[in-house]
Amino acid sequence: MKAGAVFLSVIVFNDGSDHWLADGFHRIYAAISAGFPEIEADVREGAVRDARRCAMGANDTHGLRATNADKRNGVLIALDDDKWSLLSNYELADFARCRKDLSVKSKKNGVRTVREVF
Repeated sequence: MKAGAVFLSVIVFNDGSDHWLADGFHRIYAAISAGFPEIEADVREGAVRDARRCAMGANDTHGLRATNADKRNGVLIALDDDKWSLLSNYELADFARCRKDLSVKSKKNGVRTVREVF
C-alpha cells in the first residue's frame, strides 16, 4: 500500500444506522498499519445479513482462498439463519461456496454438524 499498489475497494453494507464490513478485512488492517486515514469503499444498501452473505463468497476471485474451516463456518452461519436454514443441502453448499456433496445432520440437542470432504 505504501508503495502505491492499487487494491480493490472494501465492501461495506449500510442499513441506515450501522456499517457492516463484508470484504476487505485484511485491507483495512493494512491501511491502518500503513497509517492511512481512509480507504476506498464500495458502500451498498443492506444489513448484517447481507454482509454475511457477501462475505461467504468474498475471496472466490481474489485474496486468500477460504479454508476448510471457513467453508464449514459459512455453512454453520447459514444453518443458524431462519431463511437460509431452509435451503436444500445442494443449495446450501452453493450458498456457502463448498462442494455439493455436503451433508448436514441435526442432533436432538439442536446442535448441527456439517460433514463434507473439504
